[in-house]
Amino acid sequence: MIVCSQEPPKSQTNFKWMHLQFDKKKFGQHAWNIPFDAENDILITGLDLRNPSLLSIIFSSRGQVVVWSHGFGRRWGSFFMRPLRLIAAARVTASIFYTESGRDQFARWVANDKLFVARNTIALACFEADPTVCRDSYLYFGDYRDEKGLMELLDAFAIVAAEHPSLRLVLVGSGPIEASMKTKANRGGFSDRIEFHPRTSTPEALKKFLDRAIATVSPWHVGLSVVQSFWAGVPVVTRPGNRHAPEFEYCVENENTLFYRGGSSELARVMARLLNSELREEMARNARKYYIEKLDIENMVQGFEAAISFCEERRILRPNI
Repeated sequence: MIVCSQEPPKSQTNFKWMHLQFDKKKFGQHAWNIPFDAENDILITGLDLRNPSLLSIIFSSRGQVVVWSHGFGRRWGSFFMRPLRLIAAARVTASIFYTESGRDQFARWVANDKLFVARNTIALACFEADPTVCRDSYLYFGDYRDEKGLMELLDAFAIVAAEHPSLRLVLVGSGPIEASMKTKANRGGFSDRIEFHPRTSTPEALKKFLDRAIATVSPWHVGLSVVQSFWAGVPVVTRPGNRHAPEFEYCVENENTLFYRGGSSELARVMARLLNSELREEMARNARKYYIEKLDIENMVQGFEAAISFCEERRILRPNI
């Protein structure tokens, strides 16, 4: 049984699927009685410590439970939540983590044989670039928020654009600072070369932007956009640090990603480096290779299968759990 906040897939699966609609404003407004067959089901769920329904199962002795999470996260979580996550991982049958470092954080305190990795990714069809499209732009797609560093990106683009009149900046998303971004773009003198597009996350809709992209530039925070960029053979530019989602670990400096460690001037310099077609093509090949070898959906499936097999073996050895 899979319990999560996502709608169940439309195609038939071999899993029972329960959709919980989370409401952060109404603590406890969730399904209190999950129809969990403790003798036959293996319940797989995210580790959401705000959800009393899931906590009641995690901290009880009902059957076999597998939690899937990022672990403590790149900031190691709050002092209060950290021990709760450890206790939960110790109580459940098995834990699956987004990344190897997430697993390693818990391996210090929890039995290693019950810890698994399923690299967080997206099921994507084979990418075929359109050879007729010119790579003329830097791309950002995601939320428009202060913590993403998008004002710094606009400043950096103004520097690069002044030297390269054919370049464009493509922004795909929405968020609370969108109006401020548009105002800044208009004042910067390059508004005719900065494109704002509505938010989209579907591969089909993103493809037309990825086909044009020299690089995906996400200054202060990256997440699943790394997966989608590498899928398309598009390198990433970002700043290292602990603000990122776990997927930042897929970014390998000078292979599929360029890092900058200063402000907008250094970001502009790093962006300009990728105008070197030889460097850009090498990094594009590395990005695509990384996706195929390490982020293909089958790798993620294998992590889940390993955890489920562990639960099945444990059930055979201890039939009364």
